[in-house]
This record gives sequence, C-alpha cells and structure tokens, in this order.
Amino acid sequence: KNGFYRALAARQKSEAANYFTIAERNQVILKSVQTYFDLQAEQLKYSFLQTMASQADTIAQQLRVQVDAGLRFQSEYLLVQSNHNHLRISMLQAKTEWRKISGLLAYLLNLEGINHLVSADTLFVAIAFTLPSSDSISFETRPEYLGLNTELNSIHTFRKTENQGLFPPKLKIGFDNGAFGAYSNPLYNTYQFNASLLWSLPLGRITHRGDLKKWDAKILSQQNKVEQFKNRFNQEITTATAQIEIVGQQIEIAKDALAQIAEA
Repeated sequence: KNGFYRALAARQKSEAANYFTIAERNQVILKSVQTYFDLQAEQLKYSFLQTMASQADTIAQQLRVQVDAGLRFQSEYLLVQSNHNHLRISMLQAKTEWRKISGLLAYLLNLEGINHLVSADTLFVAIAFTLPSSDSISFETRPEYLGLNTELNSIHTFRKTENQGLFPPKLKIGFDNGAFGAYSNPLYNTYQFNASLLWSLPLGRITHRGDLKKWDAKILSQQNKVEQFKNRFNQEITTATAQIEIVGQQIEIAKDALAQIAEA
C-alpha cells in the first residue's frame, strides 16, 4: 500500500511538472509577442523623430538665412535650433531603445548572430477591443493553477505514506519437511505448515506525529501558493481590463487628431 501511494504521488508530481512546462512556454510566447510590438513601437518612434528632426533642421536653416538678411530675430533661430537638438537627442534615445529591444527579441527567439531586427510591418489597423465577460474568465484553465493544484494533490498523497501505509499487516507463510516424527518412530517424515501476521508499529511516529506535521506544513505552504496565484490572476485581469479601456480611449483621441490634421 505504501508503494501504491508513492507511485501515485510520483505520477502526480510528473503531471505538475508538465503543467509548469506548458505555463513557462506560454510565458515565453507572450513575452516574445509583447517584445515584438515594443520593437515596432520604438522603430516607428525613431522614424517619426528622424522625420521631425529633418524638418526642424530645414526650418532652422531657413530662419538662419532670414536672420542673416535681418528679417527675423536671432532668438527665433536659436529657439528652433534648440528644438532641433532636442529632437535629435530623443531620436538617438529611441534608436538605443530600439536596439535594446531588438537584442532581447533575438534572445527570446534564439536567433544566433543576430543583434538588430527590423520590423517589416508598416500598416497597422486599430483593433476593436471588447471586454470579456466574467463568466468566460477562469483561473482553473490556466496551466499554472493546474500545476500548483496537482502538486498539492501529490503532497497529500505523499502524506498518506506516513500513516495509511503503516497498519496493514504483512503475511508470512512457511513450510517445513523433515525427519522429525513421534517418540516411537523418530525418523518418520513430518510436514509442517506455518503462517504469521506481522505488524510494524513505529510508536514515535504515531505518538509524536513529527513526519505528519512536516507534510501538513508542506500542504499549508502549497495551499498558500495556490491562493497567491488566484490573487495574481485576479490582478492580471483587473490590469488588463483597465488597459483595454484606456487603449480604447487613446484610439478615439488619435482618430480625432488625424481627422483634424486632414481638415487642416
């Protein structure tokens, strides 16, 4: 019986490890997707700032000519030149961040010998964000929860090896055959069968319950991990819901801005 519980616990622990592997793979995929869009954002930001810096330089050169001709004040030229320098600094910062994210994405995708990536996607369409219903969101399908819960079950099973596997007796059966007969005929062949039940009672384990307390502490610790994951899951849902609402507002503001630019 002890061996049965140990085998069951080992199988449950193996299942938990498989769930954790799936969860880790999902996290790597999610991180890669997020990093890819961060790469696009910094790449487009760099291109935008590069264009703005070029336009600011053109305006500064035109003002310089007008200042030399006495048509504009020197302060106007210096103000435009300062804006140009600020745009160049921001452009270099965006380029640095672009290279940094590019290296991270190459690492996540395990691309050897590639340190700089360029996104070929230049056309982006606004997504219609919709908030999922609370009924469709459940932590019970997440591999992290399945792994933690299966690991909890394995600890419960290991605990059973400390008590339920102790009390069933062991049966021993013996057989003897030899010349050991009656007093009048001592050489008479005799057959003997014997059977016995043996109990192994570890009194220290039963009275002090030290091993059981150890497993109870592990069970409590694992239950805390499960509850911590539930709290983290709820926090992720709350944060994601808030982000969806804010992004929706940002998209509407951007649409209005583009419409105003088109009219101008």
